Amino acid sequence: MKITKISFLFFFLIVFITLNAQKAIVDSTDHYIELINNPKNTDQLIVSYLFFQQKKDQSIKKDNISISIRSLYFMAEAQFKLGDLYGSETTALKALEFLDNFDKNQSNWYRETKLSIFNHLGKTNRGLYRYQKALKYYEDVLKIAKSPEKRAKAFGNRGKAYAEWGKLELAVLEYEKALKLAAKTKDELLVARLFDNIGEVRSKLNLPEAIDNLQYGLLIRKENKYDQGIISSYISLSNHYFRSGNFKQASYNIKKALKIADASNNIKYKEAVFSDMIDQGDYSRVIEYKKITDSLKVVNIKKDTKYSEAKYNYSKQEKIANEAKLKLKDNELILIRQKSKITLWIAITAFIVLLSIFLFFGLRSKHRKEKLQQVHNTESRISKRIHDELANDVYSAMVQLDNNTAPVSEIVDNLEDIYHKARDLSQEKSTIKNNKEFIEDLKKSLASFNTDETNVIVKGLIADIWIDVSDEKKLAVFRVIKELLVNMRKHSSANLVSVIFERSNNMITMRYVDNGIGSYKKEISKGIGLVNAENRIQTIGGNFIFDKSSEKGLKIMIEIPV
Repeated sequence: MKITKISFLFFFLIVFITLNAQKAIVDSTDHYIELINNPKNTDQLIVSYLFFQQKKDQSIKKDNISISIRSLYFMAEAQFKLGDLYGSETTALKALEFLDNFDKNQSNWYRETKLSIFNHLGKTNRGLYRYQKALKYYEDVLKIAKSPEKRAKAFGNRGKAYAEWGKLELAVLEYEKALKLAAKTKDELLVARLFDNIGEVRSKLNLPEAIDNLQYGLLIRKENKYDQGIISSYISLSNHYFRSGNFKQASYNIKKALKIADASNNIKYKEAVFSDMIDQGDYSRVIEYKKITDSLKVVNIKKDTKYSEAKYNYSKQEKIANEAKLKLKDNELILIRQKSKITLWIAITAFIVLLSIFLFFGLRSKHRKEKLQQVHNTESRISKRIHDELANDVYSAMVQLDNNTAPVSEIVDNLEDIYHKARDLSQEKSTIKNNKEFIEDLKKSLASFNTDETNVIVKGLIADIWIDVSDEKKLAVFRVIKELLVNMRKHSSANLVSVIFERSNNMITMRYVDNGIGSYKKEISKGIGLVNAENRIQTIGGNFIFDKSSEKGLKIMIEIPV
């Protein structure tokens, strides 16, 4: 009996300690910081964001500004990893505003916190393609940072910004400064990353030092057994050899990267390697790449939905609580003022009602006249275009059918052309509401050409590259892509089509490639379809480059200035 009591007490003690230990972990700020720095899934980021949002609101009420600043910083980090770059920038700027108004003594804590916020704003603006602002923030970091490691990272980040901006010579200069400082530190992975980055830039500039830089970066990463870095180094080497025309070495290095990615079974590693393989024309793993990208799209959609719902629910609860407090506080004041203002409110209300009625009928009459005139003008213009562009083609098709003067296939093609003209006329006033809807419409259009016989691979079609692009240019791209795919379906026997989108600085590049029959390219290059497509691109100031050198299939590159 005594043993049973002791066992029971021991069991109770263990349960009590375990529960309290779990509670301590859940309530620990360090726990949520770790979740943000090394998240295993989206839910951990969302929970951590809400934790610091609540902590920030509570600390503001208690006038504990240092905790508020720290909470805002980690909220911004979570938003960045959730893909909310604009929200992340706004939150970080709020933290900076609090910091500047809080500590005027320039303490060590102040300097370190400001350095972290500037670094965050630098990477956020890089993600938004605002490279000048990013460089300015990294310059602010250099004004504060004293240690060789932090200054090396700042110069490395400036090099990355210049490289992404396309200013490769300036990028090399920044990386050289970073490497001199990194040599004074014990951070071998930082040194490896800088050698890989400068090697990649020098490779693009065709400088002979590139290969030594890339191989040295790989060597360090191998010594540290850093798989992600090793994969990145092999990809960089593969791209270097591919640029220089050494396709054998390019293939060798990409296979090395693929072997590690397959062994790790890490989706993001595989996506990076498969993407590079496709860029080099190797479609051997394209089906697996498509499955990975499709699954990541689903994850991102769920992530965005959960994040939006979490923010909405928190804001809603906060609003309800604030409204309840305000009602209790102001109820007596409202009752006191209500009697004295009631006559004034009645007069004002009556005046507003009369004025609203007058404006309503006046504006409605004016709008109705303008609308009728606009409808008349539109109908006249469309009627003229139907007569000029469609009526003659319809009559010609009727004559061909009546006299049997043309093959059935030719008549069908003519009827399909008439249909597309009618479709374009009906969609002439279509507008692009926003980037998200544009991307969705374009994806649906591309997916409609994906059949059992033809596999359409799309890469790089993300909302970020269409930031600041006008509706006119997006609409032109939409119609040109559709024209290319219609030509492909009508004239080729292609079973594989690749459409790749990229953005560098202020230029969007679209590459269209298919493996259609040889005569197909000669046939459509003379047709009105490509002429119309080329005219559309030139109208918006772009370039339409038709590759006539390849013996098989069709290759077209389109460049659109932003």
